[in-house]
Amino acid sequence: MKGYINGIDFINMEAERYWSFPSSYKGDKASEMKTMILGGDYMGAEKKDGMYGRFIKDEDGNCFMISRTESVTGEAINKIGHLPQLKDWMEIIPNGTCFLGEIYFPNNPGSRKVTTIMGCLEEKAIERQNKGEKLHYYIFDTLAYNGRTHMDIKAEHRFNCLDIIRVTEKNPYVEHAKYFSGEELENELARVRAAGGEGIVITNKESFPTPGKRTARKTLKIKTELDSPIDCFLTGNWKTRLAME
Repeated sequence: MKGYINGIDFINMEAERYWSFPSSYKGDKASEMKTMILGGDYMGAEKKDGMYGRFIKDEDGNCFMISRTESVTGEAINKIGHLPQLKDWMEIIPNGTCFLGEIYFPNNPGSRKVTTIMGCLEEKAIERQNKGEKLHYYIFDTLAYNGRTHMDIKAEHRFNCLDIIRVTEKNPYVEHAKYFSGEELENELARVRAAGGEGIVITNKESFPTPGKRTARKTLKIKTELDSPIDCFLTGNWKTRLAME
């Protein structure tokens, strides 16, 4: 059946959502985030500023790109035709594969800009991309590959699979997330923020996919929460700096 891999319907699978600290939380969020980053229990990768896209190539070779948006009747909508630049890549992807990723513009980030393209008719979407920048696909997780579902595989091993897949399935419009842990993850967050990026998402290494759920402390999106404010008092007085001889 269309969209199925090992008896699992990946088309109508609910998207998992990132957990965040509740607004009523009284603890030190910044300190806890730092502990999560450096403690070694989490892996993290850059978060692209775009639109969620679940790519599926089912057991029969049918391809789909499913977003969070549904039709008026509540059915999943296949948007794969909006991305003809992925055609060559799709042909080399083995049957029985499902990736989670983000559809984005590398040089023009923003979810609204992506939905403007992905939300219009297929012909119009292709026309607009041909006149400007083409959308890219950023893969950050794998729920199935080559006929083997990964729903029972821990996050650490799923993320390591992306390193292997990255080597064999290169395409100028496809990028695979690179994961870090500990101090390397802290450095990656600093790099992303310095570059004006969306931030990072960290995931517990021991966790499994839980479609449709928002499991506490399993995942966390981090961007500006670790900024360190500097308190100062402006007096209005100033002194000319003497030139060094």
